[in-house]
Amino acid sequence: MPVYEYDCEACGDRFDKLVFHPARDPKIQCPRCGSEQVSQRLSLIAGSSCGSRESGTTSAACTTST
Repeated sequence: MPVYEYDCEACGDRFDKLVFHPARDPKIQCPRCGSEQVSQRLSLIAGSSCGSRESGTTSAACTTST
């Protein structure tokens, strides 16, 4: 069940919404003004920025001292 991020083109509000079935859900409305003039934002996927063992890259923030 993904959370989608939206921008309201009418009032400029930015909001997110949990969407269970995108094809069956009703039109998305802005919670601030009720407008259906919203555009879905490009969302980033959460993940590790520590690199990978295969590529041999790691970030200094990912190292631990012992």
